[in-house]
Amino acid sequence: MEDQKTTPKRSPRPKQSLAEVLLRTKNLSEGLKANAEIMNKRGIDNNFIKSIDDLQTECIGLNHEQEVIKASLKTKTEFLESRLKELNTLVSEARKLVKIAIPQAKWKEFGIDDKR
Repeated sequence: MEDQKTTPKRSPRPKQSLAEVLLRTKNLSEGLKANAEIMNKRGIDNNFIKSIDDLQTECIGLNHEQEVIKASLKTKTEFLESRLKELNTLVSEARKLVKIAIPQAKWKEFGIDDKR
């Protein structure tokens, strides 16, 4: 038997942006509404169109929530980075003082594995 290499299936078209999806959905919904009589014969009624509109509205709201969370995360990350910088400064200072004041044999008590 030959080894067959499997390649991951690729989507036939690139992923669309949220703006593209929303525009496409809006256009589809408007077209469905404008041709409701014809589409109703094919099983697409007002409830179906309303479901599309409701999901679109929900996606817009969720995207807004996500953007707010991203902004909050960015702020929190900047704060964390500044606090870590302060912590590293204090730890560095403490390590230097331990090395000066404590015999090398006891450095391990402080978590210092340095040889010098």
